[in-house]
Amino acid sequence: KLIGARFFSSAYEAYNGKLSTWQLTARDFVGHGTHTLSTAGGNFVPGASIFAIGNGTVKGGSPRARVATYKVCWSLTDVAKCFGADMLAAIDQAISDGVDIISLSAAGNNLVYPEDIFTDEVSIGAFHALSRNILLVASAGNDGPDLGTVTNVAPWVFTIAASTLDRDFSSTITFGNNRKVTGASLFVNLPPNQAFSLILSTDGKLANATNDDARLCKPGTLDPSKVKGKIVGCYREGNIRSVTEGLEASTAGAKGMLLRNRPKQGKTILAEPHVFS
Repeated sequence: KLIGARFFSSAYEAYNGKLSTWQLTARDFVGHGTHTLSTAGGNFVPGASIFAIGNGTVKGGSPRARVATYKVCWSLTDVAKCFGADMLAAIDQAISDGVDIISLSAAGNNLVYPEDIFTDEVSIGAFHALSRNILLVASAGNDGPDLGTVTNVAPWVFTIAASTLDRDFSSTITFGNNRKVTGASLFVNLPPNQAFSLILSTDGKLANATNDDARLCKPGTLDPSKVKGKIVGCYREGNIRSVTEGLEASTAGAKGMLLRNRPKQGKTILAEPHVFS
């Protein structure tokens, strides 16, 4: 399946200093590369599930493909911190290796003016590939739903959004006035047929915590004497940080968390592996 692996770090090291010897490998330490490569070309895998939920068969977009990986991102904490020169070197190498298609799961810059397509590294690399009859497929970025937030929009780039599922991991919350709101969760451990009080995180904060920090349920912001045994309403800060918000609520003794999107997250709901309901 994986028939080749190379890494490109010259630009990153020129700016950040030499990498440790153990890092100089095509191995993926963060998970982003493994995730996106399997999304593009993963085999059929029966019996897959998410914490024993939704058992079924998963596959990549082209499950019969053979794949080669070209590592260009080096930060262990920020998967988006990749250098354009390393990406261009990898694209050139892939072209030289004779690949049929290039999947680049790295967002380029927002191209504000038409001439920006001549300076953006992803655009340059994609044009070079297409001139050799090799299609480059790139991600649309992770921003939105505001206007003008799609990246990799050069006319010679095939830009795609995230993949889709044929199922939904939904949960329904029923309020005291019988209003029902559907959200998503992978962990529901509340006892059935039992009501709980709902408290906003800003009403349940510690005296020394700011409203802005408490609204996002940041660590050390919730007062156990106020939130214990209740459902805490928090606002989402990011796709991964929200699990940390749940940990703060759980540590403070809450029974669960009602996580609300802010306008920049739109109406997307995510079934995430939280530490409690």
